[in-house]
Amino acid sequence: MILGLNIRLRALEPEDLECLYDWENNLEWMRFGDVHLPYGKHLIRDYLERAHEDFYQVRQLRLMIDILRPEPRAIGHIDLYDFEPQHMRAAVGLLIADRDDRGKGYASEALDCLIQYSKEYLHLHQLHCTVQPWNEISLGLFESRGFSHVGTLKAWARTTEGYEDLRFLQKLL
Repeated sequence: MILGLNIRLRALEPEDLECLYDWENNLEWMRFGDVHLPYGKHLIRDYLERAHEDFYQVRQLRLMIDILRPEPRAIGHIDLYDFEPQHMRAAVGLLIADRDDRGKGYASEALDCLIQYSKEYLHLHQLHCTVQPWNEISLGLFESRGFSHVGTLKAWARTTEGYEDLRFLQKLL
């Protein structure tokens, strides 16, 4: 468990099945990822059963974001994925699920905790992410945590309206 002042990052638990099922199948959020098909509960259950596997083997780490007050509860997740052990880099993804939990600093605190963990425990050299140019809130979050815009991936992501660019941001640790 990784503790911040107002949040904790923790391993996935079997009890997370229902919220992960809802989050992974939310059509609004599918546009941010590379998977656009619904997930069945059996797939998520299988994923939860393998969540303890070694980061170096599965090359992914998903941590739940829990707020601590007033009652501890899951509000989202933060991921390291596309881990490249030779280059010691990984991509970052983050979700705060409920609009009422956004804008309260939880994402910033979770990202700070993940950066520290990535640097001090995993000994990663760099983190990176891709963000849609219109997603000013996410761009601001990553830039406020020291990620730099290093390029634009032209027509990188196919959407229902056509192709859109993605901004590539990077943070050297």
